[in-house]
Amino acid sequence: MALATPATGLTLFVAAFAGAASASAPQVAASSEWTDDAKNLIEQLDRDILMSVTAGADVATARIVLHNDSDRVAMLIAAVDFGSCHQSVRSLGVPPKRLRHIANQLASACTLLERASTLFTRATTHSDPRALVVSARLSRKAGLLISAATRELQATVRSP
Repeated sequence: MALATPATGLTLFVAAFAGAASASAPQVAASSEWTDDAKNLIEQLDRDILMSVTAGADVATARIVLHNDSDRVAMLIAAVDFGSCHQSVRSLGVPPKRLRHIANQLASACTLLERASTLFTRATTHSDPRALVVSARLSRKAGLLISAATRELQATVRSP
């Protein structure tokens, strides 16, 4: 039976710490991979934003949407995407340095979309069309940030 010595314990601790540190170090994604994945995420968010903006165009439209099961389900899917937006951006990986500003724009849009998701939940829980209208306005603002990120992403892809 081998006895653990202080040196052995320290060696195990250092090895475990080094392993944990290297396992958690973020890896920079390949430029083309990050770009392709970002495009896919942007396309999904664009569809969701269109749904949200349409559903909350005004109080009368929001009232109709809140009482239509099919519309509510579609909005729920968008709200789930909005609510997990930051996680989706993080799952793209660490962007190459030249693409980091695009990731930051997406993260800024996510802040708005996550607030929109919360308002959607309030709108459906309390049958509050005004909350759905405000949610749509936040989605529209996020859409502007996403559009800017899209333009920059396209410009980056065209330039070497």
